[in-house]
Amino acid sequence: MKSHHIVRQIPKNSGTLNSKCKTNSAVGDLVTCDIDGNTVIASENAHKAKVLGSYFSAVFTKENKISYDTRFITADAIFSQLTCQFSKETILHKLSELNFYKSPGPDSFHT
Repeated sequence: MKSHHIVRQIPKNSGTLNSKCKTNSAVGDLVTCDIDGNTVIASENAHKAKVLGSYFSAVFTKENKISYDTRFITADAIFSQLTCQFSKETILHKLSELNFYKSPGPDSFHT
């Protein structure tokens, strides 16, 4: 009965509801340069998407040109450099505290 009352009130409050739920916002024209250095205005959505994709991939991509030879690295060599020791019980306790209902982080572990 209470939900029916709320549904009947929606048309009265729809202006307020719509003002709080705006999800569509337009991206204006973008000014960029082509490979020859000429100014280009991106006004179509597909062109804007290419410009923004190119920009963000350049900003957030860190390329490492160094190649490492990992053929001779062994687990024993890595573990011998560790200075902290953890007991099996400590590790199992920490793993049991993970919240599997949360999204995993960049290390693929739930927090």
